[in-house]
Amino acid sequence: MLPLNGDEFIYKSVYSKTGGVLNLFNPEIREDMDEELKTLLAKYGAKKKSLEIWRVTPSELWSDLIPQLVWAGGGEEEMRLLEDFLTKLTERFDGERFESRGEMLISTINFLRHWQCIPNRVCRGKRPMDAIRKEREEIFKRKISFLQEMGIETDFA
Repeated sequence: MLPLNGDEFIYKSVYSKTGGVLNLFNPEIREDMDEELKTLLAKYGAKKKSLEIWRVTPSELWSDLIPQLVWAGGGEEEMRLLEDFLTKLTERFDGERFESRGEMLISTINFLRHWQCIPNRVCRGKRPMDAIRKEREEIFKRKISFLQEMGIETDFA
């Protein structure tokens, strides 16, 4: 559901969203953590030009998703992939003991990074990271089309 309020359509709204399954275990992200945007603003000075480049530049903050796809959000296939990942994660680590939370988190992220690159039956043999990007691209196109039809401006178009 796309909320229709002024705050949704400024670039900063992307920081309140996530890269979904691909960065499930990452901490909350804030604008002051975005080194890519800071670099672009320093290089171009002009905020509009910087945002045009930033919104289509893969970001480590969201596991190499581009900000406009983070803003778009995930869909049904990503939800099914989340369920698949959590099932496989549970099976993999069922009963395993960890010495610390850090060890558990690192093991979980390593498992996620491996899982996202292996062809998966849930997304018809595609790699989850590719399927998630494709689905988010389709969602992005629909959202932008809707906003344009409604005459609403956004930083992501």
